[in-house]
Amino acid sequence: MALNTGVNNFTDGSIVLKDATGTPITVTAQYSNGDFAAAGFQNGQREITHYEARGVITSIRKTTVKLISGSFTCQMTGLTNATAFAADAVMKTGAFAAGVSTISANAEVWAVTIVWSEATVNGGTAATMTLTNCVVTMDVSEGDPNSLSFSFTCYGTATLA
Repeated sequence: MALNTGVNNFTDGSIVLKDATGTPITVTAQYSNGDFAAAGFQNGQREITHYEARGVITSIRKTTVKLISGSFTCQMTGLTNATAFAADAVMKTGAFAAGVSTISANAEVWAVTIVWSEATVNGGTAATMTLTNCVVTMDVSEGDPNSLSFSFTCYGTATLA
């Protein structure tokens, strides 16, 4: 895999949300501000704890699942549409109204997969992060421009490629 010879920046990324239907319903977050963030990555995605006796560490163990969380914002062009806005992927409306949660077909909780991709710079290899079973919330802000802010928690897997 070739290394990028240039530094990537906010202009190189894109964000896609998709459901779990046979042919996934997808939407690219339109006019995203280039501020995608995801935190909490760790080998094995487990919290680490230590045990000690009389001030000496006796064991270091993996315990509960450590969840990845994140956020991104977009300039607002609309909230719902038959051809899909990012808000539709969050609210299960518009093109996503008949969607299937990525958790399971009968899941009580609506979740989507988030794919963040970064383009190649100066001949390197493009990067992709796929986060499954993400529960996403959205905030709407009026301003210049109006904006949508998305926050998510990943209850599934994180794949880096």
